[in-house]
Amino acid sequence: MATEVMSPSQARDREVVIRELGPDEMHVIGTLPPFNTEGIPAFGHTRVVVAQDKVSGAFVGYWFLFDAVHVEPVWIDPNYRKRPSLIRRLWGKVREILETGDVPGAWATIMHADTMPNAAQAVRLGFKRIPGDLYYLRVSDGREA
Repeated sequence: MATEVMSPSQARDREVVIRELGPDEMHVIGTLPPFNTEGIPAFGHTRVVVAQDKVSGAFVGYWFLFDAVHVEPVWIDPNYRKRPSLIRRLWGKVREILETGDVPGAWATIMHADTMPNAAQAVRLGFKRIPGDLYYLRVSDGREA
């Protein structure tokens, strides 16, 4: 579904419907960024709330709710950090578990204080730094929009 070209003021005047995407519609997400270039992840429990232009039917926004596999935290005793084979061996077992479980991707958060010892190693293992900052919400403390 192609996005129609319009000005921001025209878009403001269009009615938008907010709804949950049905399981039979999930393939549509593959046409939107970043999934149109990266593919649709195989999340275990995924729900997607979409904003859909009522006139054209185009999806103009989405918000995912999904289970994510995190491979964190990682810790190595400071006395053992000069042994590169140790992190490689740990990662080998973690990767084996991910592959055996058919997990297509995993997240790792490297806190700023840990960047020096851990970021270079993460890159060597194949992790890619993604732009943005990590935010956390305890749902019970959330506010209405």
